[in-house]
Amino acid sequence: MNRKVLGGALLLAMLFASVFCLTGHAQIANGTIRGTVTDSTGAVLPNATVVLVNQGTAKQDTQASNREGYYTFTALSPADYTVKVVAPGFDAWEVKLTLRVAQEAVIDARLDRK
Repeated sequence: MNRKVLGGALLLAMLFASVFCLTGHAQIANGTIRGTVTDSTGAVLPNATVVLVNQGTAKQDTQASNREGYYTFTALSPADYTVKVVAPGFDAWEVKLTLRVAQEAVIDARLDRK
């Protein structure tokens, strides 16, 4: 009889644990902004400076595009953002967007020569 009670309690505990794991996973709200920086001919621009500004908090993150012109910002809260891209010899490029819950926004920047 003791084994039946212990087994039932263990099964019940596992059931509760799995329910809590599933609900925790569903609460992921962070999003991503990523893209590629190119020039007006479509050639990638490595080492372009990409600046991301959260309009609500004024928090600013900066990174350089990689060899393939790619950049990515992860673990972002849903909010209004500005993405600004600058590179030597090119005009600055800027766009505003609203990032939604768990959204992956692809923002490709095409810079014109000065």
